[in-house]
Amino acid sequence: MRAWAQACLLFALLLLAPAAHALPIFSGPAGKAEAHLAAGLAQAAQAVPGGEVVTPTATAGSLDNLEKLLAQPGHALAVARADLARAAWLGTGRFQEPHKDLRAIAVLHTTYLAVLVRQDLKTLDQLQGKRVALAATATGDREALLVLLEHAGLARAAVQVQMSADPLAALHAGQVDAAFAVVAPEDASLTAALAAGDHWLSLPSTKELPESAWPWQVATVDRAQFQKLGDKQVVTLSVPQVLVGRAALPRLQVDDLVEAIWNQSDLLRTADPGLGSLQRATAAMPSPLPLHLGAADAYARGGPLDKPIDVRVTVWLIAISAIDLQKGTFTFDATLELRWLDPRMGPEDPRPFEVMNADEVEITPNGYEPHGPWHSLNWRMHGRARSHFDLHAYPFDAQRFELAFEHPLLQYGQLVFHCETRWHPEAKLTLDQRLGPNFSLHDWQLVAVRSEEVKSQYGPTEFFSRYNFVVDVRREVLRFAVADLAPLLLMVLMALAASLIPAEKLDAKLLLTVLALLCAVELQVNTAGHLPEVGYLTVVDWSYFAAYASIGIATLQVIAEYRAHAVGRDDLAARLRNWGALATIGAFVLPLAWMLIARKLSA
Repeated sequence: MRAWAQACLLFALLLLAPAAHALPIFSGPAGKAEAHLAAGLAQAAQAVPGGEVVTPTATAGSLDNLEKLLAQPGHALAVARADLARAAWLGTGRFQEPHKDLRAIAVLHTTYLAVLVRQDLKTLDQLQGKRVALAATATGDREALLVLLEHAGLARAAVQVQMSADPLAALHAGQVDAAFAVVAPEDASLTAALAAGDHWLSLPSTKELPESAWPWQVATVDRAQFQKLGDKQVVTLSVPQVLVGRAALPRLQVDDLVEAIWNQSDLLRTADPGLGSLQRATAAMPSPLPLHLGAADAYARGGPLDKPIDVRVTVWLIAISAIDLQKGTFTFDATLELRWLDPRMGPEDPRPFEVMNADEVEITPNGYEPHGPWHSLNWRMHGRARSHFDLHAYPFDAQRFELAFEHPLLQYGQLVFHCETRWHPEAKLTLDQRLGPNFSLHDWQLVAVRSEEVKSQYGPTEFFSRYNFVVDVRREVLRFAVADLAPLLLMVLMALAASLIPAEKLDAKLLLTVLALLCAVELQVNTAGHLPEVGYLTVVDWSYFAAYASIGIATLQVIAEYRAHAVGRDDLAARLRNWGALATIGAFVLPLAWMLIARKLSA
């Protein structure tokens, strides 16, 4: 009685309000917690500076509320079940087309699916072939019944639906086997039925709902929601109510309305036990449809949306090709998926990323796909990206191919990118699983796939969240060994072969060493043609220097050996030949071995 008295008081306040054009709030059916809620929302709207006269309008239920809202040419509000509001926005179920201008203002109280059955019915699958009564005035209960049947694994035609003015009375009279309703806690009719000993059917607690059923969720109902349950607990489905409006509602007015609602939330909770779950902390996220900009302003200022939009990033890298060391670019083929819960960013907003290191890129949107409460957008990307190739260790170099993403407008305090692996610790997800099935790097060896979440700075005060998808690679040494090292070793061996020619054959010995030197120079010129111009020496340059030193030692050994032989010091000539050969080999092999060992240690 106290709740009804307060509701009547609120309506009286509306009648005494100064004249202005009306802002209807469609809510119903009458006699439910939603009627008290609508009265409280109306009073909240009156508290807005310069606010309009708000008229709570009793309707046949959520579906009727939404249809009346969509038929309004001007401004209006509606209290609707979250699943039906989402269906209207997506254009599914009863709605033949999407209504993308619908916006959420507040996610409100929780309602529960109540299935009252005969005492002999104990499980959900026993409803097969049974008569189920639905309230004729509750226009959205049929959709809720379909969710229940899908959860039970029953076909839509598995039950016989009968519309009734009073489903509980029909159950008591034996006209049906079950009565079905979506109710707020301590709903008067359901409380009376529980007090009379009616059986509330409990659902399997271990079975999860599919993503397509969201915002329905599996919930447990106990004494805290319905005192007449006593110590009994019932597993059922729950769905919140949501306050819905059009995107055209004035931003400042909605901002003020949100603040007014939560400033008097204690009064709303006191007005009816069914409104006890009203909380600002859960009023914005997850939301069944995008948030009105005015509501987003209020929630970003006073919570719960006072943190940056959290976006999880998933990259599938299908291929990397056309690696051009000269230009510092590579060609990539990839797919990007972004998921987020925050309703401040909608799927119709401008593309929420740029490829920051793209030289040129073609981006094709694959469209929007909801995954439960998550918004999900997907794009296919193909193009050429820039990379800094460090060639100090060439041909033993390790390189990184990365794709860098930033939001073009929202700064670090407004949006943050995070890698998907943060949300899958139990699955031990590794980024290696995000490479295409035919991914190949040709003469490169894959080392690791990783991500980087960094804060990039532009100027003294502008910071943006950047997500880097990184592929670490190392060059395969076999190609270098065959194409560069083997010919170079052959030139050193050619110079070394000069020591096998008799000491007096100076012309033949010098011919080999000089020819080896000229061939080594030609090889280096050819190798340099495949590398970009850099201002430092690479490992392959040092390899050629070692070869030059080796060939130079061989040349000096040839001359010194000849001079010793010419003066009759054949013993000295023999020692010079032996030590010269060792020095020739050592000058080339030892530096090369050190470079190989160093590469092995750094791998």
